[in-house]
Amino acid sequence: MNESTFVKFSTAHDLPPSWDEGCRDNPFLCRTRLRILEQANPCGQRYYLLEKEKRVSLFLSYQHRLDIFTYGKGSLRLPVTIIGLPCSVSWPGMHIQQQDIKPFRQTLKQIPGALLILNEKEPALPLAPTCAQGLTLPNCELDIRGLDFSSYLGKMRSHYRYKLRSSMKRFEQVKTTALTNNKEFDSRLYRLYEQVYERSDFKLEKLPLSFFQDFPATISFFSAGDKLLGFTQTMLNNQGNQEQIFLFGGLAYELNQQYQTYINMLLHVVRSGMELGADRVNLGQTAEDVKTRLGCTLHRRSLYARHAHPLFNLLIRKGINLLSYTAPLADRHVFK
Repeated sequence: MNESTFVKFSTAHDLPPSWDEGCRDNPFLCRTRLRILEQANPCGQRYYLLEKEKRVSLFLSYQHRLDIFTYGKGSLRLPVTIIGLPCSVSWPGMHIQQQDIKPFRQTLKQIPGALLILNEKEPALPLAPTCAQGLTLPNCELDIRGLDFSSYLGKMRSHYRYKLRSSMKRFEQVKTTALTNNKEFDSRLYRLYEQVYERSDFKLEKLPLSFFQDFPATISFFSAGDKLLGFTQTMLNNQGNQEQIFLFGGLAYELNQQYQTYINMLLHVVRSGMELGADRVNLGQTAEDVKTRLGCTLHRRSLYARHAHPLFNLLIRKGINLLSYTAPLADRHVFK
């Protein structure tokens, strides 16, 4: 393997074991999960790996017809190469060592057409002038280290605690069931996911039913009699600090107000994270208004954009704010 450039692979099955050495802090970049994603959501994935002096850098790209004004006004769908994860989660699709920034930038120049890098955490990568930098949706995270559910509620200011307890009363007669085999995830549950997807303001990939059946995660659904209210899909990331991750959910919107289903689904994710001994709950990148009321803090995520054509690239650099998520971060004082 040439140690000065990235080597490209066309399938996750061809990735060497050294790939997993470069993504220890990112549970979605490991080879086993990439194989599942490739099977469930094939979208022209390509994998790039650089190994040098026991150092590993890597990234994943895929193809998508994207509304480039997702976070702004108007709509314009264009074919885009995305460096990210083809499952709409808040992790980046790359791990680049600082020593490998130069070959990374050189490899980016070889990718034709429009290019978008999603969900890079701070500090920002030094990609200018190759790419313009903007913002994507912030990530909602809750520190639960050392807390049980009772002490979590007890830390809240009375107004927020009262609101949550009122919502929890609506859920007292609701049954929570965890699937013992994810192959039992059926079309009824999948239709609830479709409801959430169709109502989303920030659509990327729509995942197939097989993703929920095959991806290693915990799926819990909520029912009242014969009425199916919603479900959550979560996983525990035990790489580094234990983290409970909310992946996706489904919701019967026509019953949401009666049962306060969505807020109770989020509380289920928080409670189960505490029961598993997690230090943090990651509730993802949407509905930050609701999630900050649970005590979540918002963490910025960056995007980078570039076009191989110089004129189009100039327009991107001048108009990067039109591609960015520009809403201000909410600052709530939930806890005493």
